[in-house]
Amino acid sequence: MLNIFITILGLAISVAVSADIIIVGDSHTVGPFGDNLHKNLAQMHPGKLIAVFGHSSSAPVHWVSKTPVKLTGGLNHHLSYNGLYLPHPNQPNWRIPQDSIGLVSVLDNPVYHQAWKLKVPVKPELNTIIFALGANDRGAVSTNTGARTSEYKKRVDILDKMLIEIEQRGLKCLWIGPPSSPTGSQAMETTTHEYIVEGIKERCPMFDSRKFVAKFCDQVHFNCPPAMPMAFQWAKEAADFINANL
Repeated sequence: MLNIFITILGLAISVAVSADIIIVGDSHTVGPFGDNLHKNLAQMHPGKLIAVFGHSSSAPVHWVSKTPVKLTGGLNHHLSYNGLYLPHPNQPNWRIPQDSIGLVSVLDNPVYHQAWKLKVPVKPELNTIIFALGANDRGAVSTNTGARTSEYKKRVDILDKMLIEIEQRGLKCLWIGPPSSPTGSQAMETTTHEYIVEGIKERCPMFDSRKFVAKFCDQVHFNCPPAMPMAFQWAKEAADFINANL
């Protein structure tokens, strides 16, 4: 009886340790926010495998597309596990548009690149997916006055379809909302936030990032020196939120 108890306890510990994480996002995930979010989470959870897939210009519509879509601005993939950090094995030039990859592909195969497979000694036990998307839906779902466009409902349905896939796999989801940008109005930011909330339907705890405003660089991103402190703070607060909701 004691041996059975020890076996069950061992299995429970194994499941807890193997609660691996995928992060899927847009250009903010490609840049310093995504890099530092990954770094913070890896420090908090060294025993978890964490895989990050960031693609600039991406939105849920691209991640559920059955055919690849050429997106501009570059991409970035990286993976960590037990102190091991693996960057993209063949980082493409950000100036060259790259094919999107499907969400199902990374869910089925979190250790996505062959070069990663050669170095990662475990089979991932995926538990949680973190989405950091929404910024690239702004112009599609809202006018600058905040009015909902004809595309609004379509994008809500696409986001819903994406999360149905997550539910069917029995995975937990978290959502990091987009930061604010002076290139659009507050009304547009509000409508974009409403679109995400409506699409999520309370299935994913959501971190509202709108207090982080892209005042520098191109007023969209946080990838120039004056914006770095805010990118670091955003990543820290997002990591704390994730940690509290795992």
